Amino acid sequence: MKINRLCLIAIGLSMLGMTGTSSANLISNGSFEEDSLLFVDNGQETMVLGAGSTVLSDWTVTGNIAWLYDDYWGLTASDGDYFLDLTTYSPGGSGGVAQSIISTVAGQSYMLSFDLGSSTTYGGSPSIIASANSTSSTFSTTATSTDQWDTFSMLFVADSTSTIIELTGIGANYSGNYIGLDNVSVVAISVPEPSALALMGLGLAGIAYRRKKIAP
Repeated sequence: MKINRLCLIAIGLSMLGMTGTSSANLISNGSFEEDSLLFVDNGQETMVLGAGSTVLSDWTVTGNIAWLYDDYWGLTASDGDYFLDLTTYSPGGSGGVAQSIISTVAGQSYMLSFDLGSSTTYGGSPSIIASANSTSSTFSTTATSTDQWDTFSMLFVADSTSTIIELTGIGANYSGNYIGLDNVSVVAISVPEPSALALMGLGLAGIAYRRKKIAP
């Protein structure tokens, strides 16, 4: 009798009762498509937004950034037609955006995900600091094509009914490289309890033992 690894994985997930991250996205305007009528093209399919701007629905700009449309010098939106570039558009360092989610549950686990864009047109290794209240991580990527988007995720646990999500670009003047941002989401997820993990381990160990015992 043979049991392949895929079967073991499927059995393990079934024992844990994991259903994936099918929850609704708690982020509003995660692809920066809303309020497109407010987009004022500077002639290069770009609109520079200063710190404090609320032009982007449900977002607050925390440092100078650009709201971009369509194809801008080798980079197109990963979702929809609009995206952000968090590189430095004036003195004062790279910019970012923040959004307050008022529907989180204290103690609940969530997954923050976003697309980080780069292009070999300018090169460089764009980086973003992602934070959700007290949880923070830095994410970086290196362009290998002229239109590249990589998806990153960060797990966090809410500590109240309101969670502030912040995404801030690191370094790099806009003439040096992109720090593209698009397709932001936050969804509630189920994290297995330690007891469930232990149960899964025992179950898989039992299957492995049975396989060894009855093998010819």
